[in-house]
Amino acid sequence: MWRTELNLETEANQRRSITWRGLFFLTIFVSFGYVFMEWLFIITKPSFLTNVSWLVKFGTFVFVSACVTSFSLILVSCLYLIEKILKNSNIKKIVFYLACFVPAIILASLILLLFDNFTYTMFQFGIVSTTGFLRAIYGLGFIIVIILISWKMRSWAKSVGSGITNRVSNTKIGAVTIILLVLAILVPLIHQTNMTDAISGYKTEKTNGQLPNIFLITADGLDADHMSIYGYDRTTTPFLDGWKNQSLLIENGFTNSAKTTGSIISILTSKYASDTRVLYPPDILTNEDSYQHLPGILKSLGYYTIQYGQSYYADAYAQNLLKGFDEVFNSSVEKSNYLEYLNSILPEEIANFIYDLFNRITDRLFHIFFLRTMDNVYSQVTGTNSRFDDFLKIQDLVRLIENEQQPLFVHIHWMGTHGGLFYPREQFFSVGTDISNQNPWSADFYDDMILEFDKTIQGIVDVLEENNLDDNTIIVIGSDHGQKWVANKRLPLIFHFPQGEYAAQLNMNGQNIDIAPTLLDFLGVKIPNWMHGISLLKENNNQRLVFSLDVKPELAQNGDIENTKHVEYTPPFFQFGKISLIDCDRFYELQLDEGFNLESSMIENYDTQCDYQVSSDKEAVRLMIDHLAQNKFDTSTLEEWVTSIPNP
Repeated sequence: MWRTELNLETEANQRRSITWRGLFFLTIFVSFGYVFMEWLFIITKPSFLTNVSWLVKFGTFVFVSACVTSFSLILVSCLYLIEKILKNSNIKKIVFYLACFVPAIILASLILLLFDNFTYTMFQFGIVSTTGFLRAIYGLGFIIVIILISWKMRSWAKSVGSGITNRVSNTKIGAVTIILLVLAILVPLIHQTNMTDAISGYKTEKTNGQLPNIFLITADGLDADHMSIYGYDRTTTPFLDGWKNQSLLIENGFTNSAKTTGSIISILTSKYASDTRVLYPPDILTNEDSYQHLPGILKSLGYYTIQYGQSYYADAYAQNLLKGFDEVFNSSVEKSNYLEYLNSILPEEIANFIYDLFNRITDRLFHIFFLRTMDNVYSQVTGTNSRFDDFLKIQDLVRLIENEQQPLFVHIHWMGTHGGLFYPREQFFSVGTDISNQNPWSADFYDDMILEFDKTIQGIVDVLEENNLDDNTIIVIGSDHGQKWVANKRLPLIFHFPQGEYAAQLNMNGQNIDIAPTLLDFLGVKIPNWMHGISLLKENNNQRLVFSLDVKPELAQNGDIENTKHVEYTPPFFQFGKISLIDCDRFYELQLDEGFNLESSMIENYDTQCDYQVSSDKEAVRLMIDHLAQNKFDTSTLEEWVTSIPNP
């Protein structure tokens, strides 16, 4: 009798051991499967892994898989050890079922992501589109899937455990766990980088000991031709009009990228998009470009640096601008600290993959459980949302000014002028027109938004005056691109220095890449040789050629930037669809699609006398080819095509 009970207990222990072994195996399989499917999703769309070698791609997968699997195995192992200590068989069962939740949650999360990807691809509908009751349905469905998988996990584990019990010992499973743990900590320990040195060693030659605040304010899609300070017949900028003789005003300012992301990065780095390869999400800065930028230099001088941007499109963290901003205010603000930490200990490809892996699932889970609404950023920038949160940015800026403890560098990207629909708080030029029935790109509503932008600038200046900071603050007014995402429109470029210093009206062509060098020159900081722009404080009346880049048209029209079908980046020009050249008032645009095509036109409302540098279409193309070649593009196909252009 005693032996029978002992045998029964031994058999029960063996069954439990087999089942636990199966659960460990399933945990490894599910963890690797989850990371693999997310990795496959990332590498099959334009992303930070697009142009790296397959060795880097595979290494990223292996390392992150090891991390996720190790973490999952540790959780299951802790519950396994608890189960071994316990005596009560019923409690042992409860602990085992709790352990089943680990692979069940991972598998349910993968199912949720795959389902969301599928519905977006096929029907343009997904979690981010849900509100109210539909959000709750997703949340309830997720819980039900976890419970069902957990319930089935015991039988799966028993079946798998029975199948491998004669092939894989517990010792081998333990060895696999140890190997994964070693692999998961190996890369952070051996990874070393001196990239942060790219922004160290800067100093100011100013002797007064008081650095001025710098407010860089870029309005989205703002044409100078619609601003009265630039001669527009409507008084859309009454406050800025009073600055005309007190500021450095560039009559002919132009962008270096026809898309917001590329333009903002060019402004902050003073580099061409052809150099950084950043034009449009999910493009990101890599290698030394991540650390070579204006906010990083200012931060090293003692500035407190803040960006009030737009998620994904004008987002320092989304574009991997590192060691630059102390705070970034948009939907990614709460994620910024751990991204900075990941980039400090890991290669950037791995850091960004972990960042994406975590955010893709947490954003959706927070949304379906009503913890935080998931931003539909594409919907915002296509104008389907009624208003942007511009005034929330200003409210926080006021708080910042009133509590200023050190010099401030603030970048504000104002979205109210974005279009194609505009939602002014007060109607002036559009009075009498129903705001809900406006036509896209209405000039009246657009002018109302410019007037609102002007009033906002006045409000910021009023707060500075109230806090006695107006005489120690530089305000720069600019824009990312012309209305409707073009590069051939004059943009505002205004520098208002303390006491009206350097006040002048420059007729030479200015560029957005000139903003950072101009500010550094004013501060008495040596302009680094990696900046492509020049200081506009120097006397230089020579016209300069302006280069600008744009994406393939289909890439910018593909809907939601994360979930819909993406255009593949293919050599030799990858995501770059156009390159343009401005020579005084002449605009040349070269299509980089197969077959190529050159178009030329004149810049509207350009009244500066021109001394042209480009003598023919062929020379314009040659200059654009040289620009691409200097930035390591394969231009051999263009070289063949340019021979077909007749000589002048």
